[in-house]
Amino acid sequence: MEIGYGAGAICEYPWHQEDIHGQGWTEEEETRAVHCLGILPELGVRWVDTAHRYGQGLSEALVGAARKLTEGDGIRVITKV
Repeated sequence: MEIGYGAGAICEYPWHQEDIHGQGWTEEEETRAVHCLGILPELGVRWVDTAHRYGQGLSEALVGAARKLTEGDGIRVITKV
């Protein structure tokens, strides 16, 4: 059995925003979100479900930033259009 994470949750209140350019987000919140996504492998998470619709592209940007920091670390990204 594999454990996954729905990245739409990372874009929900209090971080919900109008667009991907940071309205409503601070740099600290973005850093914290990327860190949280980055430790998913340590928690046994093997895949992340994301879509452009989640936070109007924000979840994909955050997941991408976390994967860069962790060099992918074996997490598969599942997305849809």
